[in-house]
Amino acid sequence: MYSNDDLSLSLSRSKLAVCWLNIGLIAFIIATIYAIIAIIIPFSLVTDLFTNTDIFQSTLLFIIFNLYIIVLPLSTIASIWSCRLGYSIASTSFLILAFIGTILIAISPFYRQNFLIANYSDAMSENILYILGISAFGVALLLLAIWQVIKCIVDLLSTTSNNDCKLIKFAIFSSSLIFILVWVCFTLSYFKLNEVIKLVAVQTEFYYQLLFWSGGHLLQFIYTQILILIWVDLFYFGIDRKLKFNKLYPALLYLNFAICIISILGHIFYDIVDSEFKNYYDTHAKIGIIIAPALSIILMFYEKISKQYVQDFKFNIIIICSSMLFLLGRFLSIATSTSNAYYYSLMGAIIAFGGLSVKVRSIIKDNKDLALS
Repeated sequence: MYSNDDLSLSLSRSKLAVCWLNIGLIAFIIATIYAIIAIIIPFSLVTDLFTNTDIFQSTLLFIIFNLYIIVLPLSTIASIWSCRLGYSIASTSFLILAFIGTILIAISPFYRQNFLIANYSDAMSENILYILGISAFGVALLLLAIWQVIKCIVDLLSTTSNNDCKLIKFAIFSSSLIFILVWVCFTLSYFKLNEVIKLVAVQTEFYYQLLFWSGGHLLQFIYTQILILIWVDLFYFGIDRKLKFNKLYPALLYLNFAICIISILGHIFYDIVDSEFKNYYDTHAKIGIIIAPALSIILMFYEKISKQYVQDFKFNIIIICSSMLFLLGRFLSIATSTSNAYYYSLMGAIIAFGGLSVKVRSIIKDNKDLALS
């Protein structure tokens, strides 16, 4: 049985989880400030501070992308991984490392002022602050994911393991495992590319594109896995009654996870420099990512119209906006084959992640007000 004691309240009760949410908030604030600066640079006195404002503006846009699309959502996901962890040397170390990584990413535009960061090949080959920042943040989450997978396996094997909320348990386990697989894909790509460059010269941009290609597509499934969980949590608060299909939502996570695992076959059947390698991951992401979220939206819509009980309308609005953007991005990606269409889906996920953060902070505030009264 899914209850509101499982996600939002668990996050609000965990100081560690709240700290991870705060890293996401810091990334959001910095990215927003940079976005404002990038807009006003051509029209302000700030131009006198830089010898090449066009280059600085492009660099800011690249870092804004990283903070919004990588740091913010992954920090929210890490908070969910941490919601049932206490403070320890390991968990605190992961948090501090991720925070340091976020700060290094944020200040990287000011390293070598005249250098253009237009893509990952530029950033990974020249900007040491960005390299250290994205590496620290990624390693922190990888270690946390490994920690969670081990913990989930130990809990499963434990005779005292309880049977509460299979939805959130599997969401944590599966998304952690997918993140580990992301790094497996990065590693496989790295070794295969190293074999290639021994035989033929490869452009730097092409090298980094292929290095992150499979793992980057796999990363989208983590967002989708957690997105379904957050939708269900917000939906629960929005209808004020037990979920009619509470046993089907875990099944959708199993389905999404199974579809995700198939992606590893790309490394088995295709050569990394073969165009079919890229096409495989493009097709897999376009079709595979939409299935489980679309079914979950259908289930929630059916539950909503069958009994129209509403507790908190703003969470229904968040779900509607998030799901519409997500589906729009997926459908545009399938229909037009536009590489940028999936950004709509990412923004839909980020809206849901933001909604969860708002809910958690609302619970914390209510608890403080209740304690003071």
